[in-house]
Amino acid sequence: MGNISCQAACKPVPALPPTNLPCSPHQATLMHLPVNPCCLQWACSHPSSQLPGLDHNIVPPGFSLPGFATASSSNEVIMQILEALDEHTVRLVFTIPQVLVGLHGRVELRYTSDKINFDPSTWKVQVFAPPNDLIATPQLEFELGDLKPMTEYKMKITVKLKDLTNSPTSKIYSIRTLEKRAEVTLPPQILIDAELRIVETNSTWINVMWKKFTDYELQFIDGVQLRYKEHDGKVYATTPLIHRAVTNCVIENLKPSTTYEIGIYFIPFPGQLTELISEKTIQVATLMEPDPYSFDVKVEIKTIKSTNVEVLWNGVPYPEDKYVNIYRAIYQSDTGKEDTSIFKIAKRDSDAKTVINDLKPGTRYRLWLEIYLTNGRIKKSNVQDFITKPGVLLSATVSQQ
Repeated sequence: MGNISCQAACKPVPALPPTNLPCSPHQATLMHLPVNPCCLQWACSHPSSQLPGLDHNIVPPGFSLPGFATASSSNEVIMQILEALDEHTVRLVFTIPQVLVGLHGRVELRYTSDKINFDPSTWKVQVFAPPNDLIATPQLEFELGDLKPMTEYKMKITVKLKDLTNSPTSKIYSIRTLEKRAEVTLPPQILIDAELRIVETNSTWINVMWKKFTDYELQFIDGVQLRYKEHDGKVYATTPLIHRAVTNCVIENLKPSTTYEIGIYFIPFPGQLTELISEKTIQVATLMEPDPYSFDVKVEIKTIKSTNVEVLWNGVPYPEDKYVNIYRAIYQSDTGKEDTSIFKIAKRDSDAKTVINDLKPGTRYRLWLEIYLTNGRIKKSNVQDFITKPGVLLSATVSQQ
């Protein structure tokens, strides 16, 4: 078998149009001709009008260039929008010749702030590469950054095509970046009033509340802590970290009948240079410790007979054997010289009553209870007076209950 040799089907395209074209060089463009539709060749296009004054347009800060699209020939890169976004960045929107769509290449942007340098080859260069280096659309958009504020720049765009010597370019455009924004320097500390207040107090805990922070204040608050100490103390204790959106906290495990000083502390974000400070503190005293033996016992006379009476009482917390050891019912007649008493042992779930016997008929008595508490103290009830009903006094030989 013989050897097959391959060669390029299209001749290299020169960077400039040939001089033998029947039109001026600025009217020439790269085109696919019917004679050879696979290859690009220089050919004359229809004359296009030129708009004067676009070679060196100075664009005020924040404005775009609206009339660029009709400014040049079909072989030129045409600026559609050139605007300053901020003091360091400009935005460029431009179109390239339709014939370049589908080819591979990159965009080279040359720029300078040197007012007396008119040689683009010596300017700074920034290369923008579309995805996969494929020019997919006739309109491209890029942003150029790292510019100086309030500075006029000259810019020129060139499309560098892969494997082609043709490099369509734009005119030279000018634009001024925006003025530098005034930087607000915040102080290291900002004083605020957290509006601390007490919601509720117990003998061992205090419920503290504070205001809802504004959005401006929240940008400096990563978390919140309450700090507290005894009024005469020197070391502060702290609560666990509290979410910045929470507006109350219960401080627990405090001493009864003790005055505390309470303040609020704001945890800043990592690396934050400004922090909020709330200097105002509040003072509050916890309540006295409740005495579980501070109950009162009330005696009532239920059923009165000639020789006995039924006595009831109430007021002892449940279970009674936790607080009371023994009940002592003491009674005394108007004619008697000494007190008489009976005892009852406190038992859980037992009836709070007893019956006193051996009373004299038709006699006035005074009765009260002495309660012997489990803490060693003795509590006394109220006093009740009663008169037994008339009747015959039983002989001593008759046993009484």
